[in-house]
Amino acid sequence: MSIFAQDIRYGLRALLRQKGFATVAILTLALGIGANTAIFSLLNPLLFRPLRVPDAERLCRVFSGRSGGNLYARMSYPNYTDLRANLQAFESLSASSWPVPFSMGLGTEQGGPSQTEVVWGAVVSGNYFTTLGVRTALGRPFLPEEDSVPDARPVVIVSHRLWQRKLAADAGVIGRALRLNSREFTIIGVAASHMPQTEPLFPADLWVPMMMQAQAMPDQAHKLTSRGETWLSVFGRLRPEVSLTQARAELDTWARRLEQSYPGENRRLVLPVSTEQDSRARQLSGVAPLGWGLLGLVALVLLIACANIASLLLARALARQREFAIRASVGASRSRLVRQLLTETLLISLIGGLGGLAMASAATRGLLALTPPLPIEIAVDAGIDVRVMLFTLVVSVATGLLLGILPTIRSVKQDLTSALKHGDAGTSRTRTRMLARDVLVVGQIAVSLILLIAAGLCVRSLQQAQHISVGFDPENRLLATVDVGRAGYSQEQGVTFQTRLLEEVRAFPGIVAASFTAHPQLGPGYLGDGRLYVEGEAPVPDDQRPVVYYDKVAPRYFEAMGTPLLSGRDFTEQDRVGMRSVGIVNEALVRGIGLGESPIGKRLRLSNAPTAPWIEIIGVVADGKYQSLGEPPQRHLYLTSLQNFHSAMTLVLHTSGDPRSYMQLVRSLVQKLDPDLPVTDVRTMNEHLGFALYPARVSALLFTVSGGLGLLLAMIGVYGLLAFVVRQRTREVGIRIALGARSRDVVWLVARNTIVLLAAGLGLGLFAAYSAAGMMAKLLYGLNARDPLTFVAAPVFLLLTAVVAAAVPARQASKVDPLVALRAE
Repeated sequence: MSIFAQDIRYGLRALLRQKGFATVAILTLALGIGANTAIFSLLNPLLFRPLRVPDAERLCRVFSGRSGGNLYARMSYPNYTDLRANLQAFESLSASSWPVPFSMGLGTEQGGPSQTEVVWGAVVSGNYFTTLGVRTALGRPFLPEEDSVPDARPVVIVSHRLWQRKLAADAGVIGRALRLNSREFTIIGVAASHMPQTEPLFPADLWVPMMMQAQAMPDQAHKLTSRGETWLSVFGRLRPEVSLTQARAELDTWARRLEQSYPGENRRLVLPVSTEQDSRARQLSGVAPLGWGLLGLVALVLLIACANIASLLLARALARQREFAIRASVGASRSRLVRQLLTETLLISLIGGLGGLAMASAATRGLLALTPPLPIEIAVDAGIDVRVMLFTLVVSVATGLLLGILPTIRSVKQDLTSALKHGDAGTSRTRTRMLARDVLVVGQIAVSLILLIAAGLCVRSLQQAQHISVGFDPENRLLATVDVGRAGYSQEQGVTFQTRLLEEVRAFPGIVAASFTAHPQLGPGYLGDGRLYVEGEAPVPDDQRPVVYYDKVAPRYFEAMGTPLLSGRDFTEQDRVGMRSVGIVNEALVRGIGLGESPIGKRLRLSNAPTAPWIEIIGVVADGKYQSLGEPPQRHLYLTSLQNFHSAMTLVLHTSGDPRSYMQLVRSLVQKLDPDLPVTDVRTMNEHLGFALYPARVSALLFTVSGGLGLLLAMIGVYGLLAFVVRQRTREVGIRIALGARSRDVVWLVARNTIVLLAAGLGLGLFAAYSAAGMMAKLLYGLNARDPLTFVAAPVFLLLTAVVAAAVPARQASKVDPLVALRAE
């Protein structure tokens, strides 16, 4: 330990003597390690960190699936209650449905809500909190009798966040009323600030007991009685003496019993069970590849940083050959020299790791700010914990060892006599000693070029995406969502409300057109799809029928959206329930199912059931983009909302001026018609398109930042290479200048090797980027993954930047004073 401490002291003194080198090395590693730590900090709570509950290893998820199909689906309430009453492997079995939107306002004792708003909560079984093993900060969890009789006990537990933001952190909140979906609920508890998120990414703001499901989800009141409706996440706590294998065996037995008892709803039923942590990884199966991809991307940045520092360390080690030779000649063993050099590189990487932790904290906040524009909040507890610190330590130590291996090998394999005789100057005599450094510089340039080309492709793709024809005009359009189902409206009441709201809005000055849609184009999710049946067609198996996406819209929708009506007519107020069912199709549907040049008057339907209505085509509109900007032409059918009621509708306004100035108008008109109805997700159409552009924007940003960091690090490497060459060849340069060499000859002398390395790095990077371009295709919109402009511009930009980086040391070489150079030798 005393020798180790001595090595540390000597290493610190050596770094202090070369402050410039130490600063560049530490900052470079801090950037690379910090980027990797930031990505791991996001993956940690999603994939690795267990829920912060007592005995988290005994918490398991139980799924309800089909053999030969989706094994990890949600469960119906009747199946859940049967399992809860009979399973012996679990201490308790709980269920929750999330996310559930609630219209919220303060109760009447506070004078009524000034403005109703939407909060997101969960419908949970009465043993939800006790199964998790968490306590409330105020009040109590649910009692068994509060979850035994439907619609009898309207109680609610609010989150700590909601309590602070909306209830003024009032300690006397217990017993107060909270108005949810036009019904008063009594607050019985405030959850703890560290309440675990049983649904990854989405934090709940309140919890109501399962028996209040009909009030929480008024348009789906049948869920508690339907055995075929799978909508619950089920988790349980194993008994201490029961293993996961035993629980699986019992669930297999009950899967067969439930299938025998209810063969219609439970055909091929399987009940898989897995630990909570494994279940979260499965739930986030789409997020995990993205996270690992980002980690791979920033690992490239760290690789460039390592190559950069390794080349600097090589130069530093070559410059210290006389020192090593003297130490070896007075008795230092090679193992002692190796230990000293590795200690120095580990010091650099560990200090860089500490800086990386600080940078990761800021970078993580920036990454979390990149969440997609959704009506529901996304939350990730990406704080630095022991696991993140351990990851940073492992990366730092691995980086230090990787950095130290090559310089150490080059330093200990030397000719002591030559090193003592020539010292630092001797390094210029053996070109092979610089080969490793040259390879590192070539690798830096190649990887930097790959990142720059990827960044260029993403930026160009974003530019192309903003000019893709979406089938409507986004300018001067405002969207606002109103869900009458949360207030318990019947279909007739809902249609009446929506009609009255349209009348009020259309009468306001400055409104060019107004309508409703059940699902705005290019928004998250989609209303539905179905199989097309065309009247008079030849019989075709159901699984071979064309798929069509459909939406429900109000009259004048295409006018409000600016979508061209190519033939036929729009929906009118006369297209109501009791009249013939009508629909409007797009061009892709007409082409895809061969309806001929004039499809007007032809009939189709979305089901082969005898009760399914035939829908008469009354119009054809232009194609558009419905789910993503990169999708091929999709068959699309529009139904009138007057015949096909939908409770949650989005108002579409075409305004004559800035649509933002009409936001308050929409809110006031809805509040005038019903104070209990909130207006949610109010945004301009251009803001709405931010969701569709989100993948392109995030890809462009992340690749641009990574490419910029890679470029910066590579240029530091080029600068370091030339600066080292100038230093090592100072005597030679001085002699040449004394003999009459011109400045440009000197510049060429020191720069020609760098030019060769640049050419090699650019060639290698271009080849690798061109070969791997197909991997980028899914991220690009309207752009070839081997876009010629990008593949020309990126190398030119890198070359110009390298010239700038090389200019300073090259100029220094041309200004060398021969007398000073020779005197130094």
